[in-house]
Amino acid sequence: MKLCTFALSFTWNMIWLLLSFFLYAFNNVVWKWTASNENSLYLISRRAIFTVVFATVALFLTETGGLSFITQPLFYRIVVGCLLGTFGLMLMVTFLKSGSLTRLSYYMFLGLAINGSFTYFLNHEHFTQKILIGSVILIAGYLIFLWDERKKIKLEPILLSQHLLLTGMTLCFSANTLIQWKALTNFKPLSIMLTQESIVLIVTTALYMILAKQKKQKPTIQSYVRFPIMAAVIMLAVFCGLMGLKFTNPFISSISGVIVPLLTVSFGFLF
Repeated sequence: MKLCTFALSFTWNMIWLLLSFFLYAFNNVVWKWTASNENSLYLISRRAIFTVVFATVALFLTETGGLSFITQPLFYRIVVGCLLGTFGLMLMVTFLKSGSLTRLSYYMFLGLAINGSFTYFLNHEHFTQKILIGSVILIAGYLIFLWDERKKIKLEPILLSQHLLLTGMTLCFSANTLIQWKALTNFKPLSIMLTQESIVLIVTTALYMILAKQKKQKPTIQSYVRFPIMAAVIMLAVFCGLMGLKFTNPFISSISGVIVPLLTVSFGFLF
């Protein structure tokens, strides 16, 4: 009976993660499509307007405490993590303006090393035989995927700036994941998500107003349709990812996430 209960619980946890990965992959394709001709900060800030609205509505509809979570003593940790996640997002979108999704995939291993080292060596989580076998299978499949994609990488110029962007992005995302994992013991996923999207909105809007040299872009009719769709996709991806992270750990979430580049390339080919 206990085994059946564990199996059902594990299955639902993985379903949360799988839903998140599918949505993240679709989001990556959308970003690659939209980021090539428009200012990155403009795109992120406009999308964040809708994610903040959606997250606020969802929080007040489902949680009784409303915004009371901001008064908790450990709230500052969420803010720090969200700031790192925001910078990671800006670095990723900047890279996608000229870099490929395939090169982005190689930096998954750096994130795996960081999250795995923290989870099992510093945090002393129990490392089971099943996790080891599953990790080996996933990494082997991922290496086969990268080997098949190697020709595309050879055709791209090797730029130091791109590697710096990807390294910074990975470090920021990994730190954000680890901080959120710890925060999920005291905060609800919607609270963390609302904080994250609010910080994204504030930071990117301020930077866009300060740094954008060209004439400020005006919203178009297409923007009123595109940005809400982008916001809905990423909001669901973040929520499902937080739910999966809450019941697993950063390494399992990361190692399972190797399917995101595969799905991203597949979606990119289809669309």
